[in-house]
Amino acid sequence: MIIRVQYLLEQVGYGSGNPDGVMGRRTKQSIVSFRRGAGLPPGEEIDDRLIDALEQMNQQQAALRRTEGVPAAAPRVPVERVPLSN
Repeated sequence: MIIRVQYLLEQVGYGSGNPDGVMGRRTKQSIVSFRRGAGLPPGEEIDDRLIDALEQMNQQQAALRRTEGVPAAAPRVPVERVPLSN
């Protein structure tokens, strides 16, 4: 469960480093920050409210990324080459 929370924290912008399944200092700090930002009760613990909020935010951000799409490449415009005069 810890590795899932670490992955979700990373996805929603509260990264705690590479997900490794260890409840270390950085993971705890990320949980505290996310809880504060999401309006959840303070703490370092992983509970259903934390996981639900992380999953909901992750889904919202994924939907936003899908609607924004990848920017299209600029169209190629032919350029007329003009000789330089001396």
